[in-house]
Amino acid sequence: MSMRRRPSTCSRRFPCRLRGKSGVPASPASWNPPWPATFWWPPSPWFADAYGTWGLAPVWGMSVRLPERVGRAVAREVSFTSRRVDGHGAAEIGLVDRCVADDRLDGAVAELTAEIAANSAGTNRIYKALYARQSTMDRGEALRFERSLPFGLPEDRTARLNATRR
Repeated sequence: MSMRRRPSTCSRRFPCRLRGKSGVPASPASWNPPWPATFWWPPSPWFADAYGTWGLAPVWGMSVRLPERVGRAVAREVSFTSRRVDGHGAAEIGLVDRCVADDRLDGAVAELTAEIAANSAGTNRIYKALYARQSTMDRGEALRFERSLPFGLPEDRTARLNATRR
């Protein structure tokens, strides 16, 4: 995925691979939830919340989305210092899920994609819907909601269960 491409134009929300230099609008922290299942980033790109460097104020949701992704304490440090964070640092603070060597990124994402594709698309759809809906619920409410099967069962459930019994 190109760093210059607006996240709202992505038809699929996972996995995402990030390349090149980042900045405020191109970072995972500025993207709209629900988050993709995983962000993988090579060591070479960097992220910085550079509003303070330029004397700007966040207006695209950085003050909301960055703490959602990395927690309030880390978000404050990143924002107040405008410190650049490379791929390793981004993984360390939770901005991205993994840092993968530049020359292995495409292969690693292809492997992850194959693992995801081998599973039930219906189950993945249900998980994504549950994660999105439960984000505003307390734990007890989220557990009751999940148990109610609000999104039904995957259509391929019977075929997959029968295949494992053979």
